Amino acid sequence: MAEITINGKTHPIHFGLKAISRFAQQHNVDFADMLSTPDTLSSFEGIADLAVLGLNDGARRAKSDVRYTVDDVWDFFDDDPQVILSVAEIFVQSVTPLVDKLANLPNPPSPTE
Repeated sequence: MAEITINGKTHPIHFGLKAISRFAQQHNVDFADMLSTPDTLSSFEGIADLAVLGLNDGARRAKSDVRYTVDDVWDFFDDDPQVILSVAEIFVQSVTPLVDKLANLPNPPSPTE
């Protein structure tokens, strides 16, 4: 699990299969296409939605009761626009090994199953 510093405070952030799957559902995109195209990070809205999911999943995994809303994330972006780039970087760093692990499964499920 990664950490991100927002307004001088460190927060756990996690982009696992759960967060990625929820993002794909929210944005009505195919899971495989989302992982293979850069469109995921092409809009502020997409990055904000990813940040909410990653921060909430990070908090859950850290056993914290803190939960974030999209409004919280937009406030973070307003206070420190660098957070946008940090979220995108952490997402890419998290997803790359995940994609590699999925590709190495002996019998990966097909998208139609």
